[in-house]
Amino acid sequence: MAIKVNNVTVIDDSKNFIGVALTATSIYANGTVGTAGSILSSTGSGIEWIPAPTGGGGSGTFDTGITTSIYVSVTSGIGTAQSGLTTSQANNDIFIGPGIAYSFPSTAGKKYVIESVHVANIFGNELYLSGRQDYNGGSNVPITQRVIVPYQGATELLEQPIIANPSDILRLQALDGTGESANGVDGGLDAFIVYSTKDDTNYIGVGKTIGDGSDGTEIFTSTTYPSVIQSIRIINYSLSSDQDVSLALYNGGTPGSIPSTGVRQGYFIYNITVPTNSTIEICEKPKYLATGQTIVGIAKTIDNQTSICISGKYIV
Repeated sequence: MAIKVNNVTVIDDSKNFIGVALTATSIYANGTVGTAGSILSSTGSGIEWIPAPTGGGGSGTFDTGITTSIYVSVTSGIGTAQSGLTTSQANNDIFIGPGIAYSFPSTAGKKYVIESVHVANIFGNELYLSGRQDYNGGSNVPITQRVIVPYQGATELLEQPIIANPSDILRLQALDGTGESANGVDGGLDAFIVYSTKDDTNYIGVGKTIGDGSDGTEIFTSTTYPSVIQSIRIINYSLSSDQDVSLALYNGGTPGSIPSTGVRQGYFIYNITVPTNSTIEICEKPKYLATGQTIVGIAKTIDNQTSICISGKYIV
């Protein structure tokens, strides 16, 4: 291996040095001085420049990789009737009611790690927060339903960071009251959406609603590469009933029919009860998926009232 300083070889394999003092204006690796902020890393057979770590994994440390904080005054929702629905019915439907809080940039080649959604109550009594993530080119998936934000209190929506894709939309809604006739409230909740921008398309952000029955719904398959899963959120968006939910890991199988053609390796959770209007984060620690493994969600419900959101990153 050779080391170049100012593009001049100063150490090569033919010489051994106990100690070398160098003054340099630039250090080259593979013919380049790298980009601003990058660091030298060993490949095992040489050295290369890589981006400096940003600490964007939700570790609880001082994360200087955060790039953006968006302030949102949460609205009452869409505020208008829909075909066949009154305004109240539309606003109380999680798939209709929440209004746009933030639309992520459409820039190709980017991913967004949402580190925090902090919500403060500035209203005269407790309010409820509902929310949905509309995945670009995918499903519109509830991420919270009627979470209580206490009077003169605040709530952190995320236990672990989640991923947004280009053009994903985060929707939030403030409600006063319970049941199917709650009233929307404008300006009662202040939200701060904090995220970091990544020049890396290997980040994973997917979500689906899961139906009833024993077969299960395929949520995410680790294709081509293994992956590390940072967050698995289970949301019961029923207004009236608890839901029993299982989450299984499958090996192999045919996409679209993995529960019947793959081999179940085991359960992450089995028939856990998710109370009405509740969200459960099951990843206290990251999970590993080998290439070809699939996470399957199973809900024993009478209709589709449960959603699962997964965030992670491929190990490339």
